[in-house]
Amino acid sequence: MSEAEPIDIEDIDLEEMYQLENLVDMLYPKIQTDDPEALWDRFTHTNPSMAFFKRPTIRQVVESRDSSPLLAQFRTSFFPDLDDAEIERQIFLAMSQGINALNSLFGIHLYDLGFDFLVDPLPDSFNLVDFLSLGREEYLAAKNRGDGSVDNDFLLSAYEKARAYDLGYRILMINGEPRVLASVRNFQSHRAWFKNLFGFWDMQQEDEMYFPSSWMTNAGVRVYGDTEPMRSRVKVLNSDGSVKYDSLLMKLCLREDFFEGIDDFTGVEFVVQDDDSRKN
Repeated sequence: MSEAEPIDIEDIDLEEMYQLENLVDMLYPKIQTDDPEALWDRFTHTNPSMAFFKRPTIRQVVESRDSSPLLAQFRTSFFPDLDDAEIERQIFLAMSQGINALNSLFGIHLYDLGFDFLVDPLPDSFNLVDFLSLGREEYLAAKNRGDGSVDNDFLLSAYEKARAYDLGYRILMINGEPRVLASVRNFQSHRAWFKNLFGFWDMQQEDEMYFPSSWMTNAGVRVYGDTEPMRSRVKVLNSDGSVKYDSLLMKLCLREDFFEGIDDFTGVEFVVQDDDSRKN
């Protein structure tokens, strides 16, 4: 046996080590509970027991090479008027959106370490039966090795497929949530109402770095901004008006797949010159 080479302390990236220690605490918080396995019961698709691939419907789809039993469940929950081909396309789009949202969360919260967790996109040639069949094959190959050991590479690959399916399902839940639909539908009309109320006019250029423009209002108060006289937002939408899937996915996990408590309001911000103008 060759002697191990000594480690040079200068070769150790202490900042990276510190990040990794924090990462473990972030991903696996110390939860005080007598039944930690019960915490996973709410995650029916991504439970580490991999019960997803044991579900009768999944087995039926894989063994019969027919996705219609599973698509029928999606039709009942989300797409009452769509045929099987369009439902499968919507599932693919939702799974892709979920993967994008998860990758966004990795970048936001894990910083440079997030690159190690990025999920690969689904292939354009996606087929739901093939996708689930491969996942179940990998799960069985990981478990049925004959010597009691587990092939972690196969198990991880199977888990990633169950996770992608779960992300797609949650995206469809978000898309069908009345609170989200109301925000998407009403946000622009709320903005238009404020613009009509204040009647922004007389745009001028200002010698200010952060507020290079100003507008007069019907209230006789000048407001300042960049390209618009007011800033506005709702919690479930990004600044461009698209649904904030990454944030909503986090809320769904924290609230055990219930949207209760996720209330939303339109927030509007005006920048004025001084306190007297603000009071007006």
